[in-house]
Amino acid sequence: MKMKDIENFYYNDKKEYILSNRKGFENFLIAHYSETTNIEEMQELVDKLIAWYKIKMPDRKRNELDMRYKNIPDIGDIMTYEQLEYRYKTIEQFVMECPYKEHVYGSRINETEIKSKNGSIYVNINGSVSYKTLKNYGLDFMSVEEFYNEFADKMDLSNLRAFLDKHMLDLILRNHIIDAVRKGLYYSAGANVELGEKRMKTFLNDVNSRYQNIDLANRMYDAKKYASMSIEPEEKKSFLKTLFTK
Repeated sequence: MKMKDIENFYYNDKKEYILSNRKGFENFLIAHYSETTNIEEMQELVDKLIAWYKIKMPDRKRNELDMRYKNIPDIGDIMTYEQLEYRYKTIEQFVMECPYKEHVYGSRINETEIKSKNGSIYVNINGSVSYKTLKNYGLDFMSVEEFYNEFADKMDLSNLRAFLDKHMLDLILRNHIIDAVRKGLYYSAGANVELGEKRMKTFLNDVNSRYQNIDLANRMYDAKKYASMSIEPEEKKSFLKTLFTK
């Protein structure tokens, strides 16, 4: 890189991998996750992810420079995302997986009961409606979002809507963590932009293949969904600006 390019590279680093630098993030966390987590825990998760990929893909391999390390195997080959998940705390796993469930702690329940005036609706942890609910409507399979869209105007599904709004908040939280890690990895190798990009792309490929409901290339939410979400107007505005900005 030329000196001017290097200067521009560092100038464009807004250090948004430091969560306190993300506009509105801490207020969002306090408003919706004060009983669950805090910004320090979320920063620890971001730092853990960045450190993992920096170790997995080092700035230089000493075995290329020093013959004493010639036969040492590259641990990057066994540093899979599953190995990283194994090291997650409970809250970290919840934030990254975004399961369809109401509680972070406790047993890994397979379904959540949503009460309604028409009877309980059971939602599986993967976001599908349980067959014991669907059979009452002559259906075999349907996602919880499809179920809501199909029956919202036919019965009272206000509790289910609140459940879906909470899940949307979970997705927003995860998107912020992923975006913070993405930017942290991009700048992790200093002026060695090629290595930073390689780390970033490896991380994004890992989470894209591991989790559902992620579209990192074009991740924006429908304006109508935002209008109905239980987030304060100013927070909505700031999050629309910060979600996956370059």
